[in-house]
Amino acid sequence: MLKFYSLASGSKGNATIIKSDKAMIQIDCGKNFKYLKNSYDALDLHLEDLDAVIISHGHSDHVSALKVMYNKRANYSYDFYAGFDLGIDQFSIQAFKQFEIKDIKIIPFSLSHDSPNTLGFVIYDNDEKLVYITDTGYLKGEYLKLIENPDYLIIEANHDVTMLMESNRPYYLKQRILGVNGHLNNEDSAEISSLVIGDKTKIVALAHLSEEANDETIALDVFKQQMNLANKNGFYLLCLKQSELFKGEFDEECNLCTNSSTFNLEFIS
Repeated sequence: MLKFYSLASGSKGNATIIKSDKAMIQIDCGKNFKYLKNSYDALDLHLEDLDAVIISHGHSDHVSALKVMYNKRANYSYDFYAGFDLGIDQFSIQAFKQFEIKDIKIIPFSLSHDSPNTLGFVIYDNDEKLVYITDTGYLKGEYLKLIENPDYLIIEANHDVTMLMESNRPYYLKQRILGVNGHLNNEDSAEISSLVIGDKTKIVALAHLSEEANDETIALDVFKQQMNLANKNGFYLLCLKQSELFKGEFDEECNLCTNSSTFNLEFIS
């Protein structure tokens, strides 16, 4: 059974653990190694069990702990995977070229961001599926079939357009964020989600929320309105946080086992 753990999500760092019965991988390594190691300990996970670190793209909030993690790998024996040159020993991956790590199958796909070869991921464990999408200005319609009906959807909801435009950020940065190589806003993220959520979907986790240009309540309201219009229900909805751990686990009876008391976790019915 697939499980996922968000260690950090936002402009100060991003890292997500995905675990199957036999494998454990980490997508991105933002923040710093001490924070990541402490997060593993708090979740009762072990770096000794980590098989791979997969990098979505090269921006610092996704790779700030890369060098230290690479230097530590002799102690923990994990490998690195990326679609661009990390400057270390790595496995090179390509969009739409499936690869496997033990019992996990992974299909990377291209995203639209101002960093070379930015990738999203569809991750399979037998009949379970997790979709991971952050850092993209838009999503091609041709990808919808690939990502449809996931058990877990982790998707960027970076900003509220009005809050972004009213922020003190310089105009060029606002234009970058709003552009096709920028970040998904709440409305676009909600629309994409409404098109792919299906009867298998258990959790929709909104990722990479801006601390200056978004608000959790606004993002959740936009999503709930869109899900109501699309008649999509039967799943948990939440916003991942910059420096709080989220544990997405279900037991054998499909009961959610998580630290929901620290998150605004809503069941969309």
